[in-house]
Amino acid sequence: MTITRVANGGRSAQRRRVENGVSAGRPMKSEPLAHLDKPVSGGVARALVISSGCCTEIVIPTADDVTRRQRYGRSVLDGQPNFRDLGGLRTVDGSLVLTGEIYRSGDLSALTDSDLSRLEDLGIRTVVDLRSDGEVDLQPDRLPSSATYHRLPILPGGAGSTADRFFETFDPADLPPWDDIYRSLIREESETLGSLIRMTSDPHERPLVFHCSAGKDRTGVAAALLLALLGVPWSAVEEDFLRSNAILGADRDRIMERWTSMFEGQNANPGADVDIGGNADHFLTVDSSYLDAARDEMIKRDGSVSTYTRRSLGITGNVRAMLRSQLLD
Repeated sequence: MTITRVANGGRSAQRRRVENGVSAGRPMKSEPLAHLDKPVSGGVARALVISSGCCTEIVIPTADDVTRRQRYGRSVLDGQPNFRDLGGLRTVDGSLVLTGEIYRSGDLSALTDSDLSRLEDLGIRTVVDLRSDGEVDLQPDRLPSSATYHRLPILPGGAGSTADRFFETFDPADLPPWDDIYRSLIREESETLGSLIRMTSDPHERPLVFHCSAGKDRTGVAAALLLALLGVPWSAVEEDFLRSNAILGADRDRIMERWTSMFEGQNANPGADVDIGGNADHFLTVDSSYLDAARDEMIKRDGSVSTYTRRSLGITGNVRAMLRSQLLD
């Protein structure tokens, strides 16, 4: 089922028969991924993203060229401002990434009862948590009754690395350069990222939400890989990645309060006052250079982004075709 949010808060639903993981009546789409190896100029082709202080508006053309407007503001989930639909972008061949199938988010620990009801209304079947054990212990998710919970921890740099220590101790002194975190995600976490992408290709797991803590770094890399595999131009992938800045910036005070509380509650330094003001931008913003670093690491590792998705992530041509068949219109 494809669920499309409409302006009045209601939903329109379209059922599609799925046979052997592929939507019936739709040809398999398995175009080459050469567009991933260099940015495509022109930005978002026919999905216009407009950010303002409190919300983001996406203008999405439907298959019959009738334009609908979807508004995703701070009220989508009261307890998580960076929850958003991955759909609504155009691919290089003009297809549209379907809405109501895959969502990206920050952690779900502060969801209200109304938020849980909203997730149930969206039909969420699967929640995939990319956080470390330390993060989960301090701020466990609240889950809708409809969802199955999966852990796929991503530890940038691998076990024992500086980034790994940071995500377990939450000591700002352990915070590595952010570009290095993104490069290490590509080097060390390809197996986990591949597992997540394969999970999104299973129609029985969707609608699906995947998330980390802020929903911008580990989640941002995973979202970028999935959108790129679907054929979204890199410029549009990057624009979606950068949307976290406007969303998290609008909730700056509340987010910093939660991060500080989490740091002060970590086991390595219980009860200590933690000042992360100097590192605030790291926890609230992303930069295009971060995603560029990840992309450069893919090319350095395997020669091209497309080869990286196949060789390092283990995404076969069949899985890629299934993703495009199920998630594009």
